[in-house]
Amino acid sequence: MAEVFMARRPMKDWCRGMFFVPIFTTSILFLVYISPTSKLLYDHPSLIPPLHDNPSLETSVEVQPKFFNPSFVIESVIKENISSSNRGLEESARVVSEIIPSASSVVISPDFGSSLSPEIRKVSSINETNNNIQNDDVFHDRSLFTKNYNEMNKILKIYTYPHSKTDPFANILLPVDYEPGGNYASESYFKKSLFKSHFLTNNPSEADLFYLPFSIASLRHDKRIGVGGIQDFVKNYIIDISGRYPFWNRSGGADHFYVACHSVGRTAMDKAVQVKLNAIQVVCSSNASVPQIWPRKGEPPIRLPSQRKKLAFYAGAMNSKVREFLVKIWKHDSDISVHQSRLKTPYSEALLGSKFCIHAKGFEVNTARIGDALYYGCVPVILADFYDLPFADILNWESFAVVLSTMDVPRLKEILQRKILSGEYLKLQSNVMRIQKHFQWHDLPVDYDAFYMVMYELWLRRSHNFITQMSTSSFYLLHHLLTRRRRDQNSQSPYTLKSLFFLMPTTLALATSLLILLYISSTSNLFSIHPHHLQLTHPSNSDSRNHEKPNKVSTFAPPNFVNFGENGHFSERGGVLGKTEVQSAPKNHMVSHGSGTYVTDKKPFHDNDIFLENYKEMNKTLKIYVYPHTQDDPFANVLLPVDFEPRGNYASESYFKKVLMTSHFITKDPSKADLFFLPFSIARLRHDPRVGINGIQDFVKDYIFNISHKYPYWNRSGGADHFYVACHSIGRSAMEKVVEVKLNAIQIVCSSNYYLSSYVAHKDASLPQIWPRQGDPPNLALERTKLVFFAGSINSPVREKLLQVWGNDSEISVHFGRINTSYSEELLTSKFCLHVKGYEVNTARIGDALYYGCVPVIIANHYDLPFQDILNWKSFSIVVATLDIPLLKKILREIRVEEYLILRNNVLKVREHFQWHSSAVDYDAFYLTMYELWVRRSSLRLES
Repeated sequence: MAEVFMARRPMKDWCRGMFFVPIFTTSILFLVYISPTSKLLYDHPSLIPPLHDNPSLETSVEVQPKFFNPSFVIESVIKENISSSNRGLEESARVVSEIIPSASSVVISPDFGSSLSPEIRKVSSINETNNNIQNDDVFHDRSLFTKNYNEMNKILKIYTYPHSKTDPFANILLPVDYEPGGNYASESYFKKSLFKSHFLTNNPSEADLFYLPFSIASLRHDKRIGVGGIQDFVKNYIIDISGRYPFWNRSGGADHFYVACHSVGRTAMDKAVQVKLNAIQVVCSSNASVPQIWPRKGEPPIRLPSQRKKLAFYAGAMNSKVREFLVKIWKHDSDISVHQSRLKTPYSEALLGSKFCIHAKGFEVNTARIGDALYYGCVPVILADFYDLPFADILNWESFAVVLSTMDVPRLKEILQRKILSGEYLKLQSNVMRIQKHFQWHDLPVDYDAFYMVMYELWLRRSHNFITQMSTSSFYLLHHLLTRRRRDQNSQSPYTLKSLFFLMPTTLALATSLLILLYISSTSNLFSIHPHHLQLTHPSNSDSRNHEKPNKVSTFAPPNFVNFGENGHFSERGGVLGKTEVQSAPKNHMVSHGSGTYVTDKKPFHDNDIFLENYKEMNKTLKIYVYPHTQDDPFANVLLPVDFEPRGNYASESYFKKVLMTSHFITKDPSKADLFFLPFSIARLRHDPRVGINGIQDFVKDYIFNISHKYPYWNRSGGADHFYVACHSIGRSAMEKVVEVKLNAIQIVCSSNYYLSSYVAHKDASLPQIWPRQGDPPNLALERTKLVFFAGSINSPVREKLLQVWGNDSEISVHFGRINTSYSEELLTSKFCLHVKGYEVNTARIGDALYYGCVPVIIANHYDLPFQDILNWKSFSIVVATLDIPLLKKILREIRVEEYLILRNNVLKVREHFQWHSSAVDYDAFYLTMYELWVRRSSLRLES
């Protein structure tokens, strides 16, 4: 097993950039951004933004929700949630008084109901048939909300930019591993819940929205950042993701969002103007408002309205003019309890003992007091002008809260007493009990809780994102070219390991020489008389091996052997496999191995039982993570699977990737992955004019550099759990500038020559080079009249030797250059077909021979044959050393008919393993390659 070397991590190369947005354009965009949320702009029709693409659709502003969504049109009037400071008490009181007629009642819904007190239920049952006020008045349109909520639950997908626990800012970018608490817990709860939810996707192409996972609250407490460094952190984070991924650039951030609850969040984006203008800001203080909730465990307490003796309650620091005004007017009142310092009695008791609980604007419009009030069943009174209330697109706040202008503070007592006298208070309080669940966080999200409501707000906004499909590939390529030189200068060379190979002990060289000598001795006739014969044994009757069970390989191998007749299939030609021998061949040679006549190593598999058991386990458990790339990537042609049927000599490389990406082995969760696939295509890089043959090494080097800085997976293993696939011979030199790939990664290559240092047998694996052919295998009943066939160019000393010795032989048909007859006919009419080493040990001729039912004869020293961990090549091929070329005819003529029949029938069994399909078929070339990977996964030495 190859040793794993930990990769050095060069200093992070932060991309540098700046926005060139004219001030005038920024101002206009800012107005357009503000206009749908600011009520002041509604008085000026010229500033109203277009709410629909169709200019013929005339829709009044008063009847539109703040964020108009064509899929969320409702007929009822959606009023503004916050009274303008210019409208005074009369309008505020009128808006609130119109909410609920005094004679109306509330009917509790089984879907959204809560445990209500008997007193409230009694009041609620006064008039259940009244159609003016129904239980779903807490929603603008409950039926539409329910319908859209169910759809959101099915289809909404969020992609989170990936980070690992080894990231230096993991405390800021990953969810907390404890129960959040305190004033700003909503921020942490959302991230924690999102990462556990079904909304998350690891496939960016499926994502509706992209989550920026930094935590403003955590940044504030991080000593490396602090309040003063948050803006720079956010700016650099956006530069980083926009340089690594295409998603930000293609929309200008309009399909991105972040979540923040601390007030520092409102200035955190000052150096990232695109976030302020384009991204969805899910914050406690503006934009899509997330409720600021102090989390509490257990069921909310219940206190009857008649037991709530106080009219109104408030407690809080004096950090705004609104609060100072409130305390100044009401601090001595007996009905309105106002406190500007710590209470001597429990805070919860004060909330439970009050009918109304005041939320007064402090440093920001948001506080946790609304959540507190709702939890303890107290009707919230909101004194915070221009507060975009949480879930205002969904909930009708006027049905369970009193929203007043800050100018109404002097008349607060009068307004609240009127609501009690009119009976409106009981309706407000009963609705408070209904919507409590929507303002609660849970460690595991619960339907309709605060997390799901925030997700619904995001779902509504997903169609408001104006995505400008820019050609980001050119920007990415330009950035890559501008920063490449700097990266090369800053990164440390990994070639420090190369010196080890120049200091190899002499004993290792001697051992290698002995191994080569042993290999030659096992394959060359120079050391034995007939090493290539398949020795058939006839053990005695007492041998227990005669009673072995039928081999399970028959479950997926061709069910029957081909029946070779006596009339010419093996006609006598030069004394080879004569007709007499066929007639005398035992019939039981033509049936399954279950007869016990043959030795076990003549079966196509080394151990069929073990293979089948492991194959099933592999199919269930093996998971591959592919580094993600999109169609917008400038090198999508190199990194993504082809969208056509691969063809030609190097199709195996393309077929593997094409089939893998649609297989069940793929996982989008890197934590579940056994192996990581490096998806670049060497063959396609060779033909890319931007790269070419000379640029492949640099491309691979840059690619490894990029993934090792974007993701933690390469660095934690030094690449030992990574693999790539290549079929072109250029692949053997493609890794010269990335020594870790050669030493550590699994190389699935066609050029599997273990004589070369670039290939490490048992760590790496051989991929069969197959020229793809569609349809059923050809008719194999043709008479095979030729002994041997070969055709190919003369591009190696081995082929020159073959031509020199057998170029004019009548039985060994050797052709160099284009042949006049059909290539397939030559294969179909020959008993043996030669695979002779050319420029590399591999060619497509083994696949050709197997496809046409011809027994392959392999003349390629040091060739690590495909699937040889699984298949017993001696059972269906002849391996001849290059030194034995002069003995080739002698070796083949001395193979007896029954021996040839075993070889031929095994060829028919194994050829399904050497075929590619657009959709993988069990036991085909794709599945066997996956098996080779699965076998190698357990030999990886991972360092955490």
